[in-house]
Amino acid sequence: MPSTVIGQIDYDAATQSLWIRFVTNGRRYLYSGVPPEEHAAFRRAFSKGTYFNQHIRDRYEATLVDDPKATRPDAAVGKSLLPSVGEGGAKRRMRGAISRHR
Repeated sequence: MPSTVIGQIDYDAATQSLWIRFVTNGRRYLYSGVPPEEHAAFRRAFSKGTYFNQHIRDRYEATLVDDPKATRPDAAVGKSLLPSVGEGGAKRRMRGAISRHR
């Protein structure tokens, strides 16, 4: 089933590197030390966003490797970040941003 949150998943078993591109912001992250079994379970998951939040997000080191919205080429590359996915969080952040600017 296609995901509304996860746009692309790439994996290298030799280095246990998992790359995930998010639909919501176009950013691509590298997750290090992800075992092949975890990658396989992620691929099989019905909800990629839910699986990501429960099994990958806070368990593996993440590095932002590509941010298409960065204003400077070096603005985002190499930052260690742990993104959160899901509509609820995005809606809450948006409401907060709107209310702060009123």
